[in-house]
Amino acid sequence: MSKYVATALMVLAAAVIGGPAAGASPSISVVATIPGGGSGITASGGYVYVAELGGLDGRTLLPGFVRVISEQTNAVVASVTVGGAPAGVAVSGDYLYVANNNLANNTSVPGSVSVVDIHDPTAPSVVATIQDPLIFAPGAVSVANGYVYVGDCDGLATAVINTLTNTVVGTVDLANQCNSSMSLVGNELYAVSGDHVAVVDADPLSQSFDAVVQTIPLTTPPGGTTPRATTLVASGSSVYVADVENFLFDVIDSGTRSVVATIPDPSGANDAQSMATAEGYVYVSYDYPGTVEVLDTHANTVAGVVGPLGDFQDNIAAEGQNAYASGNSDPSVTVIHVENPAAGPYVPLQAYGITADGRCGKDVPDSVNWPGIASQQSAGWSKSWQQWPNNGTGGFVCQRQVYYTTTGMSVR
Repeated sequence: MSKYVATALMVLAAAVIGGPAAGASPSISVVATIPGGGSGITASGGYVYVAELGGLDGRTLLPGFVRVISEQTNAVVASVTVGGAPAGVAVSGDYLYVANNNLANNTSVPGSVSVVDIHDPTAPSVVATIQDPLIFAPGAVSVANGYVYVGDCDGLATAVINTLTNTVVGTVDLANQCNSSMSLVGNELYAVSGDHVAVVDADPLSQSFDAVVQTIPLTTPPGGTTPRATTLVASGSSVYVADVENFLFDVIDSGTRSVVATIPDPSGANDAQSMATAEGYVYVSYDYPGTVEVLDTHANTVAGVVGPLGDFQDNIAAEGQNAYASGNSDPSVTVIHVENPAAGPYVPLQAYGITADGRCGKDVPDSVNWPGIASQQSAGWSKSWQQWPNNGTGGFVCQRQVYYTTTGMSVR
């Protein structure tokens, strides 16, 4: 058996959880405000990780730190010191990667990436610090197929880190990736790039690995101006992109690599900073006024607006039915809860071990051929790298997203 063949079958996210039903109006509310804002935030495995600036001692930049918040209690359960001026954060398996800008307007100090062991989220520890000339002024961080992509805020290319060796192994021709501007769909990394979105081959076995394989132009509406994308996020097979010049969101179908819908942005603000997604909703945070918009990904509509929350809501994360907005003006983390009483069962992801011929959708095992979608047994599958096969060393699997509609279960 090839080492890329999964050694066991597994269904990811097998528990049935709530998600939006077509046409349903969710209840959106702020349920908690946690003191201490962040310069970067992510949520994974029931915990929220908030990177925060350490401040200045005179003209000396103090080390930053990451606070760990329990999603169950909305309480801080741990913290760990990282490098100076932490920015983007991302989780890969049992490790948190924190990009440290370190500059504080001092260009002689290079950036770095702190690798934090979060096997036990209540006892995080820094196990490595990655410093490389290719990490200069890091901002956005994204993980894909055993690699960490670290964007740069000063116009340099995106650095690529191998998570097995914790070393920089190259760059991707993506500049100015400072906000939450990169997101993975299958084996492709989508990134904002001016008036278009760049598609990067993130398949480590591909001949074009880490190359930009296509650019997707954004929509210029009638009477509009040249689009300017600031942030994006992938939800299932769709990619949602904020165009702050035309006050709309472009929806890209990753299958056709084209814009298939647009959603008017009622905020009238041109500073969408960050996007996150969970259970069929996309959350968009705004600098000024400090608000969060909630998009329903099934109806492709704006489901609601939360705020004002204080200016400079630069970062947002989401998991389950909650989103976590992080601000710097009035340092805090705002917990936003979405309750959809008309929701049906929603399953974000199914996966199974890839067959020896490397194909997906052929001979799908009964364990993932669930009642209600049996007629779509071979639909929606794509190849993706996951951490769980081969005794945890990783490998390719077949995966698809299943969701609920008003007529039953369907797949993307």
